[in-house]
Amino acid sequence: MEYYQQAFDSSPDGLLVVDPLGRIVQANTQAYALFGYAPGELHHQPIEALVPKHLTQGHIGHRESYAKAPHARSMGGQGLQLAGLRKDGSEFSVDVMLSPLRGDTGPMTLCVVRDVTERVHTERLMRDLL
Repeated sequence: MEYYQQAFDSSPDGLLVVDPLGRIVQANTQAYALFGYAPGELHHQPIEALVPKHLTQGHIGHRESYAKAPHARSMGGQGLQLAGLRKDGSEFSVDVMLSPLRGDTGPMTLCVVRDVTERVHTERLMRDLL
């Protein structure tokens, strides 16, 4: 079990474990750094705390739909424009992968969050050049 915790904590991507009600039950060091929170601050917070306000309602709908038929998938692969919300209120481009987990208290979701701001910026520059 120690290896799993080490892998979780040392991942270069932000990792969040979310319960069926959308509350964060665990986050790794990178998730805290990515979103600008101190360790422990995200515990029991709604996942929507990390979603820009203008995307919150859509996110709730996507989360509820996913809960009905959880499966491993990339949200970015769905053609969605994804953004994260830092504690300071700034937004940044993210890609998110979801995987269902079985927790001691029931089903959970592992959210893998990657900052893709540089990639999105480069893609926009390339499109503008063409």
